[in-house]
Formats: sequence, C-alpha cells, structure tokens
Amino acid sequence: MERHPDKHFMVRQGLSMGEKFSETLREVIIDLAKKSKLNAMRAEKLYRVDRESIESSET
Repeated sequence: MERHPDKHFMVRQGLSMGEKFSETLREVIIDLAKKSKLNAMRAEKLYRVDRESIESSET
C-alpha cells in the first residue's frame, strides 16, 4: 500500500465530520482493529478509538 502524508490527517478529519459519516468511518476502523493486534494498536494510537469500543463490538 502506498503511503500518503495526508492519509492520517484525512481520516482524523473524517472522524470529526458529521455524525453519519464519522460513525461509519469509526465502524470501519473498529472492524479493521478486530482483524489483528497491530490494527487494534493503530486504532487506539492514531485514531483514538478506545479498546472498550473494539472489544464491545466483538460480541
């Protein structure tokens, strides 16, 4: 995957946008976080998605 310097910024901006868009983006980040521990760490550190959100969505 190609790295782009603005990707992190664009995702963070998306998380702060309108309710529907940011909720959808947050759900995608949580889905990715459930796939591996590395993705879970990225979700927490880069996008400030807390561990409880990730763990509670696994049920």
